[in-house]
Amino acid sequence: MTFARLEDDAIDDLDRVRGQTHHLLGEAGDQLAQGLVQAVAKLYLRRDGGYFHPTPGDNWTDATYEAVLEVPPSSIPEYTAEVTDRIWRKLETVLRRHGRRDVFGVVIEPTLSSLPEVNADWRAQAAIEPPTNQARRERADGGYPTMDGLTFGSRAEMVAEIGSTGSSPGCSMIRLL
Repeated sequence: MTFARLEDDAIDDLDRVRGQTHHLLGEAGDQLAQGLVQAVAKLYLRRDGGYFHPTPGDNWTDATYEAVLEVPPSSIPEYTAEVTDRIWRKLETVLRRHGRRDVFGVVIEPTLSSLPEVNADWRAQAAIEPPTNQARRERADGGYPTMDGLTFGSRAEMVAEIGSTGSSPGCSMIRLL
């Protein structure tokens, strides 16, 4: 049975193609490839930049396509060349039955994470002082040495600061508490 030609953007039909590929892999006993096809987030077709010559010498050309399987980024290593070839053999059979003789390969790509939400006034928000990766110590109540408006966790920390700079910040003399 041959189906009507599968259109490039027929999402429901492409999902059916994925299901038929899954079924054929199961019939062949290839449980690994079958499970990976089931885990695919999306199947779509895209032009690959080549030209299709259905009848040699007729000077007629048409674009060629590749099937793209979008998969979770964490599962990319499972799609080895060998497994991808086994998937492609069944997927190619299904695509040809759907009239797509212009699809010549399969590509495995990671799904893209969602884009961040931004408001219409994102420029104004970006103009606000950007966050820094600098930690700060909140002022502690009593008992901590201070110098030039800085609070230290201990006298040793304060002395280490003086020792590393050669003098206290902003002072030529320091009085230890």
